[in-house]
Amino acid sequence: MQKPGPRPYECVRRAWHSETHQLIRGSMVQQILRLAIQTHSSATKKNKERRVKILIVIVKAEEIMYSKANSEVIFCS
Repeated sequence: MQKPGPRPYECVRRAWHSETHQLIRGSMVQQILRLAIQTHSSATKKNKERRVKILIVIVKAEEIMYSKANSEVIFCS
């Protein structure tokens, strides 16, 4: 029986991953958050609980994208 691979949402550390990417990753989270704020209704913007949930989803999405990128070039482009 074949051992199952990582789930699509599980983050895997790759050989090219480095602590030096933290600045780029933070910038990416900020850019995604800026887009989310622009597209959400004013009711969502006023609701603190929803803003916190949106930020959690954005951080997790960035973490998955970083984990799934095959190289630094792909992630940083």
